[in-house]
Amino acid sequence: MLDLIKTLDPANGLARGWQIRPPDPGLPLWSLAVDIGGLAARGQAVDEYPLHTVGAFGVSRADTMTRAAGEAVERYALFPARPGPAAVTASAVELGPAGLDFAGYALGDPAVRDQRMRWYEGHWLETGRPVWVPAALVDYPLHDLSFDPTPSGAAAGPTLDFAVRGGLVEVIERDAVGVAWAAERALGEFDVEQEIAAARPTADWRHLTRLYRAALGQGLRPRLIRVPTLPGFHGVMAAVLDGDALAAVGAKAHENLGRALLIALQESLQIREALTRLRDDWGGVADAPDVVHDDMDRARLWLTEAATTELKRRLRDVPPVRPGAASQPPLALDELVAAVAADGGSPVAVDLTARLPEAHRAMGWHAAKVIVAGYQSLRMDERHQFTWQRARLAAAGAAVPGSFPHPLI
Repeated sequence: MLDLIKTLDPANGLARGWQIRPPDPGLPLWSLAVDIGGLAARGQAVDEYPLHTVGAFGVSRADTMTRAAGEAVERYALFPARPGPAAVTASAVELGPAGLDFAGYALGDPAVRDQRMRWYEGHWLETGRPVWVPAALVDYPLHDLSFDPTPSGAAAGPTLDFAVRGGLVEVIERDAVGVAWAAERALGEFDVEQEIAAARPTADWRHLTRLYRAALGQGLRPRLIRVPTLPGFHGVMAAVLDGDALAAVGAKAHENLGRALLIALQESLQIREALTRLRDDWGGVADAPDVVHDDMDRARLWLTEAATTELKRRLRDVPPVRPGAASQPPLALDELVAAVAADGGSPVAVDLTARLPEAHRAMGWHAAKVIVAGYQSLRMDERHQFTWQRARLAAAGAAVPGSFPHPLI
């Protein structure tokens, strides 16, 4: 078993410090923030996006520590560093079929196929065959206008398969919400109380009951929305509207409905807390950016009345979901890969374990980044048109993608 205290111990080289906070009347969740340093701490320019603090919220102290430690490890592994995966410098044209066709899969700008760039060795999860993956699809944070760097698809855990599976599930979730949002797909709303009444009283359902009712007790009305996703999975988008100028959205895809509802609600409350703190730091609601370039721009947008109005419009007259949907045990990695392939995705994984501090590797930590060619990736920079997975949107009924930026921060 991984030692979470040692994972976060600054003496072991990954965290510079951490702080845990118990639930309070305004936030019925534990929270843990971890300082992993930013790019400047790794010898890079201070003016680049300084990703210092990561963390997690949870329904218990143990759950929160587990999630926060995993988040810290996976985010640390995304920093460009050596040692790392095997790498080459070449153009897409030079690599030919040995390289991931980022242009054909709407993962990067076709205009740079002739330009030499850095690539990491990964492997196709269906076949196990090696494939070179552009570093700009792996490293984060990274400024490269020919790609759209994102932390989505990164995960960590006690084995490489565990990390790869976690990253793949996150990409499934992001694809589901991204397609549903851009295509304005038909949605359904869960009646949480009816779902609780119909479910077996497992730990996830008990935690969901307490968290949902605590949110109601604060005057919030969380909306738990079903999002179409991979067969056998439950896709949930949780929306918390707080007045006219704060809309927070979380999401989760999982084989177990109780887990999907719980984590989606938890994530939405976490985003609400983050937006509230940003609003306080900025001295009120800032003007919306003309174009969303990154997470901070997206946060500014989702602190505006225009964003809450858009979310209310989309959630107007959403029909109810029939309660008691069946859940299934988690799929093994090979089963999950086969299901994604049947859904039109071709997943690739890059092993990032070598980037972790020696102490963490010795503890048994592994980290990976997963990219699914053919799935809609999480759009960070709304300027890019080359990252729209247009065939997937068309299959969802969208002739053109919607213009209002998605709410996942």
